[in-house]
Amino acid sequence: MDLVTKLDILQIHVTQFRFEYWKLQGQDILESLYKMTKGQITSLLKLHHELVIKRGMSYEATANIVDLALCKLPYMEPLYEQANEEESRKQDGVDYLENRKYSLKKEISSLEEEKRKRIFASYYYEHNETNRLQPLPSSYSLLGLPDLSTL
Repeated sequence: MDLVTKLDILQIHVTQFRFEYWKLQGQDILESLYKMTKGQITSLLKLHHELVIKRGMSYEATANIVDLALCKLPYMEPLYEQANEEESRKQDGVDYLENRKYSLKKEISSLEEEKRKRIFASYYYEHNETNRLQPLPSSYSLLGLPDLSTL
């Protein structure tokens, strides 16, 4: 800004002179990056700060990471989505099988209870004290056996 007032030229001309000076010195890479990133160079600088300065990564390793991100990650996104869909289908299958397992356990449990009641009913009718048939208490059902109390 001081140069603008001392030379009485516009700020844009000072910026242009600075860029031309950098080109002559071979230091115009930052300007090129600024143009390529469309003014979003801060993201690139944050990446540099995180990888090189904080993590101590070499420039070659950083370049490899950026190359990987540019070349391979776009092709990996559909593969990632496909893997997520496959995992979701497998999880649906697991959920179905767990529900089926639960319902089969309930069915087995009810069949075992029915079997116990039939065995008890059979035993109750065969081993009563007076050797005559008596109806079962109301809490037990015969579950398919004929009603012998009407005979």
